[in-house]
Amino acid sequence: MSDDAPRFSPLSQKSGRDIIVSLTKSERDTFKPSHFDGLPQMSYRWVSLLEPVTVITPTSLSFRGKEVDYVESSTSEIKRDGAAVGMALSNAGFNGGTIKATFNFKSVGLKYGAGVTIGANAMSGAHLSVVLGIWGLCSLRTWTGSQETGSGVASGRWVEHVTVGASQNLVADRDYDLQVEMRGSFVKVALDGVPIIKFDLNETLSALRPGVWFMSQGDIEVRDFSVESQETSAFVVMEFSQVFNDLYTHVIKPVCAALKIAPVRADERHGPGIILADIERQIRESNVVIADISPVNANVFYEVGYSHALKKPTILLAQKGTKLPFDISGFRTIFYDNTIDGKGQVEEGLKKHLHEVFSRTT
Repeated sequence: MSDDAPRFSPLSQKSGRDIIVSLTKSERDTFKPSHFDGLPQMSYRWVSLLEPVTVITPTSLSFRGKEVDYVESSTSEIKRDGAAVGMALSNAGFNGGTIKATFNFKSVGLKYGAGVTIGANAMSGAHLSVVLGIWGLCSLRTWTGSQETGSGVASGRWVEHVTVGASQNLVADRDYDLQVEMRGSFVKVALDGVPIIKFDLNETLSALRPGVWFMSQGDIEVRDFSVESQETSAFVVMEFSQVFNDLYTHVIKPVCAALKIAPVRADERHGPGIILADIERQIRESNVVIADISPVNANVFYEVGYSHALKKPTILLAQKGTKLPFDISGFRTIFYDNTIDGKGQVEEGLKKHLHEVFSRTT
């Protein structure tokens, strides 16, 4: 993702318009049974932004599309063939895992699209979404939302990450089961059980608020929306020696456990394959990296550099007196004494940094 791509933030309870429309029993009955057999029935709450999105049940929504006027940016000409835009965000928290939903387009055309929003900023309108229709059969893209500049507020623009297939392949009144999986910086998409997209955002996003997004001239129904959050994980980088084994066992693991974070070191994974490739995969799929850089260790610095290249949240630890290399001397580091008192200090510092990583707006 480019440097000017948006950052995302959780939806504030006070943001947007809470438009929840009650339907009659007969209208509810028009929704068909689940295509995702065995999904847990979660009780989601929704906030509708832009054009109203109708909440049928906690896992089912509908959008009434229409033609709208818009101004062509290149010519300032008023066009009459635009499509209504809507978004509804759920109260589900998301740091990675799987989002599923079934979409049904009541009619299709060039300006009929809908999909799963992985995360959105309700204030600026920025969002990262997987969309069926409009640009292709399926696409992963970012809307940058409004951004402040030196000369004012710039309007948003689309950043295309990947598009597959043609939108003409969408069929009216047919159910499409969309599954979006995010592990660290990787996004995988399956449509009707067929994997079609695998993309590396080169950035790990956290504290996301998922939902659904629409841009359509016609009606669209969504059913069986579900969010299955993965276990939050921390990849721990350090030298493998008794001193650092003790730090990992008696400090890092208990602190992570208290915050419901699963820590893992490379030496805890076993199986065939190339060790370096496995380490890189674990860094990509983790939510945060914790690295002790006290000794000069080439492997540790390689893994820290790889984490920074991925824009992975990285917490650095070092014993007091450690002379940091110039390249990382500007990064915030938790310095600690290798004493009983020092144990309490590093525990407190690590807790604060982890809390900051998973509670900040991103």
